[in-house]
Amino acid sequence: MRSFLTLYGPSILETIPKLQSIAKEFRELTGNTSLRESSGLIQGKYDYVFNWHEDPSLQQIMDLIKLLDDELVNIKIKYSITTLETFEEEPAEIDSENIVSYLKLVGPGIYYTIDNLKKLNLSKIDHHGLTKGYSDYFIEWNQKPSNDDLGELVQTLDDFLPKNFDVFYKITTKDSSLARKRLQLAQLMVYSHFPYS
Repeated sequence: MRSFLTLYGPSILETIPKLQSIAKEFRELTGNTSLRESSGLIQGKYDYVFNWHEDPSLQQIMDLIKLLDDELVNIKIKYSITTLETFEEEPAEIDSENIVSYLKLVGPGIYYTIDNLKKLNLSKIDHHGLTKGYSDYFIEWNQKPSNDDLGELVQTLDDFLPKNFDVFYKITTKDSSLARKRLQLAQLMVYSHFPYS
């Protein structure tokens, strides 16, 4: 399991040694069984990787994010974090029959935003919480949200952003039941063409 960072400059060169110090500090705080010493710069879609010895719990990921927030707040840098098995892994989505809104956060300030989101309480929302994968947080609706409902959610999210951080977010709303029906239809079409596969 790996936690990948995407960095948004300026100040990327100033941030790299800070990330190395953060990885070392996190290992010292949590024991050497948490992060591997191989954490470091990578080339490709992501810029930096924290390699875990074992699958991290959501709390371990949150602890790492809190350390990143606290250490990077005074540097002119933005980051997002994505925890995956491999580079090619599909985005983690909630197994739901309902419409789900997914949040991707850009920090510093991710930990404090998620901590505030725990207080989210809107009448048309059943469940919400942390996710691993390309999204950081999910919000499950108990009925199809109108544009006004989505607007109310966005306003609430804006109010929940911590004042001493400049957090950005992207919200994506998907109908999980429609996606499941499309998948079932695609499988049916494959089976009809290749009935013995």
